[in-house]
Amino acid sequence: YGSSDEVGASAFYTHVELADYALNAFGVAVAYDNRVELSYARNDFDLGTLGDAIGKPDKSLRQDVYGAKLRVAGDLVYGVLPQLAIGVQYKRNLDFAIPAAVGARHRDDVDFYLAASKLWLAALFDRNVFADLTLRGTRANQAGILGFGGDRGDDRELTVEGALGVFLTRHVAIGVEYRQMPDKLRFSPQSDWLDAFVGVFPDRNVSLVAAYA
Repeated sequence: YGSSDEVGASAFYTHVELADYALNAFGVAVAYDNRVELSYARNDFDLGTLGDAIGKPDKSLRQDVYGAKLRVAGDLVYGVLPQLAIGVQYKRNLDFAIPAAVGARHRDDVDFYLAASKLWLAALFDRNVFADLTLRGTRANQAGILGFGGDRGDDRELTVEGALGVFLTRHVAIGVEYRQMPDKLRFSPQSDWLDAFVGVFPDRNVSLVAAYA
């Protein structure tokens, strides 16, 4: 919500529960002047049944993600041109022994991306519609949780990710998200990530989201 000459800050926590694994992620971001944003996040991936199989039932893979993003053109709401931002993320795997053992080549790496975002007011049955499309240069295995590069290749790939949603009311939105993944490890073939979500926004300070992933 920070506009010109304002500073805004946010924090998040996400938990994803799967049949064999679990992911906990949390982080913070600070933005200035509706122009530049700096962020930090920690990913903690619980190996679950794989940890039991290798004799390490409490084992998890942790990753730090440092980000910087710059709005270069356009606006989210006003005008025809969408809001365009370029960004960079430095990712460092803190538990590299397992990724290295299964073929990952690098403990840390950098992602680059270009994101286009737009909100259309009263666009669908008088409901607001939003969309995001991002092009990312990456060689991260499972977003970096399993390191970077591998026995299937070490080149950075251009991947696509995006979101599409609609506000049912001022405080409730539904939508879908998609993220394409490179496939660098024979040990862990990567499928693309997909979810459908419901978001509830009781006020300007709190957001609650439930998703099927």
